[in-house]
Amino acid sequence: MGFSKEFWIFVGLSSLEFLFLIGSAIFFKFVKKESLRVSLLQRSFPEKKSWIVRIGDIGAGITAGVLLTFFARGFISFTRFSVIKMFGREFYNTASSGSIDVIPPVLSLEEIILTIVIFYLVIGVCEEFFFRSVLYVELKPYLKNWTYIVNGVIFALFHVFPGIVPIQTTVTYFLYYFIMGILLCVILEIQDNDLLANIITHGTFNALPYILALLS
Repeated sequence: MGFSKEFWIFVGLSSLEFLFLIGSAIFFKFVKKESLRVSLLQRSFPEKKSWIVRIGDIGAGITAGVLLTFFARGFISFTRFSVIKMFGREFYNTASSGSIDVIPPVLSLEEIILTIVIFYLVIGVCEEFFFRSVLYVELKPYLKNWTYIVNGVIFALFHVFPGIVPIQTTVTYFLYYFIMGILLCVILEIQDNDLLANIITHGTFNALPYILALLS
């Protein structure tokens, strides 16, 4: 069975996430004079850990991803109720229809499996490296605790930037992505800047509906 056109669009758009890695590598290579090994690997995994500890990090990431999913569902429901109360149902409908969703609504078994892989190995890796290992870690010496706020704002704008999505979408979902960005920074802080748990958390959060679809 071949892959759908919509799935290939998803793959193509997801591949743009590698620009986070490429741009960061260029910055560290020519501005900070770091090798790729230092800028990509040592920045992501600053300390060597045993395989037992790594399994623990993976377990922590899966747990955090599941917990974030439950939190997100509750927060989205609260957001829906609040926005409809304040701005009306038409405003919320415009916001929802304007949100960027590049994943086809119907996927074959092969597409589901590959989508899960992309969530972990592409989106999880690239976004967590850029937003946490680069932005958060590099800005923290200068901004201290304000780094959480700045990172949350940038992470939210990446997902609901005004002009790319309708202003209704930005108003409705900005706080959601803002909080998610902050929580992912907290996880990185708990892990002493080691990125593995963040990658697994991000991947699990995105992939959980598809994992459950495989198990059902």
